[in-house]
Amino acid sequence: MATEAMLREDLQAAMKARDMPTVYVLRGLLAAIANLRIERGVAELNDAELTNLVRSWLADGLNAMGPIMARLKERHAGQYDGRRAAEIVRSILASNG
Repeated sequence: MATEAMLREDLQAAMKARDMPTVYVLRGLLAAIANLRIERGVAELNDAELTNLVRSWLADGLNAMGPIMARLKERHAGQYDGRRAAEIVRSILASNG
């Protein structure tokens, strides 16, 4: 059985190979997974949880918007509102800078 991480890896490989039919299928599957997660209300991170994650990653040495958002996407895909997460990251980086 394929996990979501495996599907994301397959998507990256298909994108590099420019295999567009496979890219479209994998994007559709990942979107369906995200939609199902949202419908069920699974593990949606709230502002406090997002703040704690970002602060812990800052302590680990991540200190720029891009790497922080990439780690968030990698580890918690579909579990947060992207716009809200970006706002939180910006505010934390501004207060630390």
